[in-house]
Amino acid sequence: MTLIHLPTTGYKITCPPTILPQKEWNNITLVGEAAGSTEVNWWSCDKCKHGVPYPGNCQSCGIPRQFKPQGFVGASGNMLAMICRNAGIDFKKCNRSNVVKTWPGEGKDFGIYYYDPKNARSQRKSCNGGDNSSSPSYHATDLMWL
Repeated sequence: MTLIHLPTTGYKITCPPTILPQKEWNNITLVGEAAGSTEVNWWSCDKCKHGVPYPGNCQSCGIPRQFKPQGFVGASGNMLAMICRNAGIDFKKCNRSNVVKTWPGEGKDFGIYYYDPKNARSQRKSCNGGDNSSSPSYHATDLMWL
């Protein structure tokens, strides 16, 4: 059974991975589920590296920002950066990527990219051959999330 389903048409990378040069990398790679709207609309300054989710000139140095989509720059990225800081990890030295390197679109659920056993348990038999109304049991594909 395929666990990740890519759309059959129109799939393209809208949020490439952020891979650092070996000398700057701290040997930690953070991997998310899929790109969010902020990540695919990210603009950053080449000089000072400040970024925002819209085009224009950099507020710090005045030069035009460049379109550079990257992972973990939105609200989730800010939360992850705070968690890393509290754990003593330099977030800026981590490689960042997503399993699915595109955004599903406004109002669409990331579930279009994968099989979620939580939504399918009532539609199948469990490993022990019984229905799901008896004692708890798990389908073999449930173990992938443990």
